[in-house]
Amino acid sequence: LSYNTPAWDTQEVLDMVTWMRDFNKKETKKLQFTGFDMQEYYGSLKYVSDFAKNNNYNDLMLLVDSTSTILNRLQKNLYNHKINLQFPLKECDQILTYLMNLKNQTPGLDNRTELNWIIQNANIIRQYSDYFSNGMKSSTRDKYMAENVSWILDNNPGSKIILWAHNGHIWKQTGAMGGFLSNKYGDQYFAIGFLTNEGNYTAGIQNIISTQNKLKKGEPGSFEYNFNKTRFSYFFFDLNKVDMNNPDSRWLNSKLNHREIGAEATEDQFYPIILKEKFNAMIYINSTTPTKTFLTTKKKM
Repeated sequence: LSYNTPAWDTQEVLDMVTWMRDFNKKETKKLQFTGFDMQEYYGSLKYVSDFAKNNNYNDLMLLVDSTSTILNRLQKNLYNHKINLQFPLKECDQILTYLMNLKNQTPGLDNRTELNWIIQNANIIRQYSDYFSNGMKSSTRDKYMAENVSWILDNNPGSKIILWAHNGHIWKQTGAMGGFLSNKYGDQYFAIGFLTNEGNYTAGIQNIISTQNKLKKGEPGSFEYNFNKTRFSYFFFDLNKVDMNNPDSRWLNSKLNHREIGAEATEDQFYPIILKEKFNAMIYINSTTPTKTFLTTKKKM
């Protein structure tokens, strides 16, 4: 699942996965850990390729090899604006058509279940190709992530899912993953955001990883500043239960700054929103420490 990003290659994520493994040893209802982003194709391509090889589907293997050649060339030149990039959309559609025909001809639930997984991975390859061919629009990525989340739910009937992503993906805003999921699932989608007031964080800086990035303290006019005044080190806050008729609560329905940082470190850390419009609840941690990354780190110059 990891592809050398600060968010995933950490001791904290390893601890979580280890806890899930230990839980599954003892419990009959098992936990699963499944990715839903589509910014990489390597894992999905390997699944489809192995499936074709193991079952001697030579025509499918030829399509996969052709797609792989185009993708590898694309990956090397993705940010080279001096050449015309080729995207394997036609090849991806041919792979999907092959697999769908195979599924329709395949008896047995177990075989169809395996094919569903292979078809989904072929879908992710096409999503990747379409995303980059359309200029890496954030709304395209979020749309596909929402579709992949729905696929996970559809293929695990009766299950519940906890999505872990950036606030800007989770929130219920048009064009965001959370917006797509909220429109589809209504009140069944419960968006929880994270806020923090101070400390250091792990993030990229011009292709290096640093654990010494400093958070700016919340200033007046920010949710962090107001939450810090509670003097609690951390808390969970259900925005759905706020009485907006109470004069003391109306500021929660105002547009104030909230922290907005992605995988890259930034000095421009705050963005104004109406918190209650975007999230159902917030987890607030007053002081944050950087993750224990497994990646090579460098000090800030």
